Amino acid sequence: MKTAQYLVDKKIVTGEIKPENIAQHGVDLNVIEIHQVLGGGLIPREGKTKIGALEKIEHKFDKESGNMYWILSAGVYDVKFSQGCDIPADMMMLIRQRSSLLRNGTILHSSVFDAGFSTKNIGTIMVVNVPILIEFGARICQIYSHDSDTVDNLYDGQFQNDKQRTDEDTNNS
Repeated sequence: MKTAQYLVDKKIVTGEIKPENIAQHGVDLNVIEIHQVLGGGLIPREGKTKIGALEKIEHKFDKESGNMYWILSAGVYDVKFSQGCDIPADMMMLIRQRSSLLRNGTILHSSVFDAGFSTKNIGTIMVVNVPILIEFGARICQIYSHDSDTVDNLYDGQFQNDKQRTDEDTNNS
């Protein structure tokens, strides 16, 4: 496992990174977009996954504080962050929720981000168990690394370089 500072210095985690994003072992990610997962996806035995319908959740503006936030009810959400990644051949990465999110009844975890995966905006799934308000730009999770032997077959699948979201994949976004 590499330190957060290493991940930033080597440009493995990219995008807007402030000092408060750098934790001990992971880099905190700032949420910038949320879609509710409506369903209808397909995981085929062979071929490409079909992403189910998504509905964009608009953030609200609080005039008193000047902050933007989302009001989320229980459900499954696709979240997008202002940070990206460019994972080298000798590493894989995972995302875990910050404890503040977990203590408010919300779970966020990722699938494996394989060696060779690159994206401008990291994304994953969040499961909200009880209603929650999340402020635009809040640090809600960390991405962290695991070292690996160098792999020759780098990731080059359907989600490489932000290809995962097309008009066909989303609904009302």
